[in-house]
Amino acid sequence: MKLTKRLGQRVIILLVVGCLLIGLFSGCSEKVKFDPLQTQKFTDDFSDNQADGWELVGDVAECVVANQELLVKGLDAQLLATNTNFTDFLYELDLARQSGSVLAKALDKAKVPEVFGGLLFRHIKVADKVNGYSVKVVVRRGVCSLVLAKVIQGREVGLERVALETLTNACRIKVKAVANQIVVYVNHKEQLKYTDEKALLTGGKIGVLVGNGHYAFDNIKVERLAKD
Repeated sequence: MKLTKRLGQRVIILLVVGCLLIGLFSGCSEKVKFDPLQTQKFTDDFSDNQADGWELVGDVAECVVANQELLVKGLDAQLLATNTNFTDFLYELDLARQSGSVLAKALDKAKVPEVFGGLLFRHIKVADKVNGYSVKVVVRRGVCSLVLAKVIQGREVGLERVALETLTNACRIKVKAVANQIVVYVNHKEQLKYTDEKALLTGGKIGVLVGNGHYAFDNIKVERLAKD
């Protein structure tokens, strides 16, 4: 299944929304799996090679599911799982940069200063503007960093940045979010801890993002926090 989006395609989005309202796309979220409580857990491993239940946003971007992985490429690409709304949960995914792809090689040749892929959580749209958190693995001039950021009314604000010991082209990201406490793990090792004291974002969709690159995503899930 292949999805494309270019700047200015708001008409297509409106048409899709209209179809959803009249039930023509009742099977759209088939691949988005929940537990019986509907709001407690989410998982997608793309085992059926479909991206049903996902919405592509951003500027110029493209995604395709192949070999049971979600492949996303673009200059500013975001993909959100529709019909999700999570607050205090564990968010996880596998991330791998496709450094051998045509796009990746072209961007390397053009000496693009920064390439990143990552996880979106608590993303919502308010008055046509996006609010949400992101965790990105950023490669900049051969140096790899982990970046936690927040988008308020469509404007991104960096919250915390830590250096990763090695250049990480493939890893597992896990985020533990409880109220304003955010802890980020890379390959099961705690790398970043942050307390958001300003304009806390409390709930929203889960998703993925790519900047100036080509990334594969897999084993995306949201799990309930273990009780103490």
